[in-house]
Amino acid sequence: MDGICFAPGNSVEQAMEDLFRSSSDSEGSDAEDDGTETQVDQSDEICLHELEENDILAENDDSGEDESAVLVSRGRDIAWSTEEPSIHRFPIRNIQRFSAGIPSTVSVSSAVDCFRQFITNELLDIIVQFTNQRGNELKVSGKLVDWRDTDRCEFLSFLGLLILCGVQKSRGKHIDEFWDSEYGTPLFRATMSRRRYQDILRSLRFDDRIRRLESKERTGNKAEAVQEMFDLFTVQCQTSFIPSRNITVDEHLCVYRGRCSFKVYIPSKPGKYGIKIWCAVDCEHGYLTNLQMYTGRSGDVREVNQGKRVVLDLVCHLAGSGRNITTENVFTSYDLGQELLKMKLTLVGILRYTRKEVPKEFLPSKTREQCTTRFAYSGKTLLVSYVPKTNKTVLLLSTQHQSFEVSKENNLKRKQKECCITTRQNQVLIR
Repeated sequence: MDGICFAPGNSVEQAMEDLFRSSSDSEGSDAEDDGTETQVDQSDEICLHELEENDILAENDDSGEDESAVLVSRGRDIAWSTEEPSIHRFPIRNIQRFSAGIPSTVSVSSAVDCFRQFITNELLDIIVQFTNQRGNELKVSGKLVDWRDTDRCEFLSFLGLLILCGVQKSRGKHIDEFWDSEYGTPLFRATMSRRRYQDILRSLRFDDRIRRLESKERTGNKAEAVQEMFDLFTVQCQTSFIPSRNITVDEHLCVYRGRCSFKVYIPSKPGKYGIKIWCAVDCEHGYLTNLQMYTGRSGDVREVNQGKRVVLDLVCHLAGSGRNITTENVFTSYDLGQELLKMKLTLVGILRYTRKEVPKEFLPSKTREQCTTRFAYSGKTLLVSYVPKTNKTVLLLSTQHQSFEVSKENNLKRKQKECCITTRQNQVLIR
């Protein structure tokens, strides 16, 4: 049963009559007439993009259902049916025809090959170019007397020393201690001198400062200094691995307490201060498939529907694959689910009960019993309301599931976890 949009001037009763009229018109129709019984060829000759979602699900609408079987959202633009849809076959939106893993175009045989798959020569050449440019500027000003241009090989050595510092958990350690003849690490002294290391670190740049100011003024992007490097790395993340069927979208706080115009404060995070990065992650393999940096507001205008925009940006390269996207309540919305369906993707996520698409019957109530579950269906979207304890409700929105069933467990602690979503493991306990 598809969601109904109420036109201005129409009453809810009129919309309900239209709903029931459309149901009665479809009653008695043969599934073969609307294509719902069309078989899906398993060969590669049939493309999933050419098959419509309407050819898969056939819902038996009851024209004699009472008005209580239809719930209206608080925004009065969506009609939710409490009648479970009749499912004739596996939905095409849940079919995946791919194998997760390293694509055939990528050849890796060692840890170094994996590292160079992301830190490419193109990225290194850009860093070396602007680092040399900055080093020569400091040399002319007299701040770096002994500067000489670096190259790709030396910069890789410098990058290796930075990684070694992180591996040894050397935060707060004075730089002289690494080159100490008695207590230092011999690998540092064998790679380059301490002064050369400091010169490269001081000259390190990722872009042209003059062009950065012009571009920042034109685009308003506060991260223009590193945006090119960030984009190159993101492209490699997308092309170096084929993720599995379940993708989780969430935020990550990269801890940083230095000076930065788009540094954020999130008290719930361990580090509290840092740069927020939105990520699309394949949790089955622990692989980062896409990421986007949050750079704050553009001017004084607050972004509307930011969560929807972020998810669509992060999963656009997965369109048409039939994957499922798992989100937190910050991102989940009815509109997002419909947009992902157009991209041949499904959505499962916790929904905030303050959303207008939620009917009032699904909101927290003292009259609902503990560990009870209510279902509603609109179009291809399932809404679940679960009561873990009195006067508290957990809402789950899914375009992947259709059945009004939950797992049966006698253990109360186990039942309190039903219909909830675990974003880290990307598992849904609803069946």
